[in-house]
Amino acid sequence: MTALRGILVLAVVAILVAVAGVAMGDAPRSPDPAPSAADVAAARQRIAAGGPVVQEGKREFDAEGCAGCHAIAATGAAGKLGPRLDTLADDSVQDDIDNIVKPRADVVEGYEADLMPTDYAKRIPVDEIKAIATFIKAASGGKGAGGGS
Repeated sequence: MTALRGILVLAVVAILVAVAGVAMGDAPRSPDPAPSAADVAAARQRIAAGGPVVQEGKREFDAEGCAGCHAIAATGAAGKLGPRLDTLADDSVQDDIDNIVKPRADVVEGYEADLMPTDYAKRIPVDEIKAIATFIKAASGGKGAGGGS
């Protein structure tokens, strides 16, 4: 019961932070334009063909509420508080894992440094964090998109 209460409190805080960020004005624009229709179609194919790790990563991405802040056109995620995740360059899966567990270490210019929770490493098992990062690679086409790495 205590764990459920903690999760509910965290969800309410995340929603309040998101609402406060939206109320402060327009969300920052990603320096990268949205992917082209061809890029979105290719990302959908990579996600569909990505295997169980990519599918688990998509489920965890959705379950953790990542789509509320980050955009991935191929899945309909349209968040605007954080950077787009479907136009990433050639970051490795490990780079994305690091960005998830240490979100304050490398903040994209123009975005608030304190919006992304810092407790994912404590709340989410390592294999699920790696799955999320692998899903992001499949969505963006970066290195590791095939589910390896």
